[in-house]
Amino acid sequence: NTTHYRERDEMVVIVLIVLLFLVCEYCDVVPVFYARKLTHILSGVICLWIKHEPFLRGFVVLFASATIVKNWLFTPFRFARRRDIGMSVFAVVVAVWAVFHLPYQWLKPVFFADPLAAVVGNIVVSPVWVHNKTVAGSVTVAIISYMSLPHVASHVHRCILAVVLSVCEAFGGAFDNFTMFAVLAAYHTVT
Repeated sequence: NTTHYRERDEMVVIVLIVLLFLVCEYCDVVPVFYARKLTHILSGVICLWIKHEPFLRGFVVLFASATIVKNWLFTPFRFARRRDIGMSVFAVVVAVWAVFHLPYQWLKPVFFADPLAAVVGNIVVSPVWVHNKTVAGSVTVAIISYMSLPHVASHVHRCILAVVLSVCEAFGGAFDNFTMFAVLAAYHTVT
């Protein structure tokens, strides 16, 4: 009986997240920049929330594929650019993770640190240190990455990962999600 309630609760959360996504897409109430970052975070929340059943993994792959097709062949989302490399890379990373049935907890820095750093970098006045990346944004990546990797038992490893992920996000450009993914996948594979 508790399984039924859990499944119902999961569906309620997923429906609420999809509704927020629709608000980001179709309502000008949320500025484009924040709609993009909120959608990035919500995609991560959905991936972390769902179970790793074949149907749900298939749904993630299908949705990621549809996102890429929409942005490359049709009118992109309101918060995306036509042929948006960053969004496409993010979708591919999420789909690859689903295909190989890897635990999404390893992608928390990609889901949260990257978009939150952009918001902090936009709000907090701090010097730009590389490309358009600010010190405040990069420090945010490091802090959120450290906090989102509690499953990495060694604090030294978490600190090193946090700094490396911050550097990847700063120098990765449109491929920042891919560089962060590569580091996390390599660490996950080695440990």
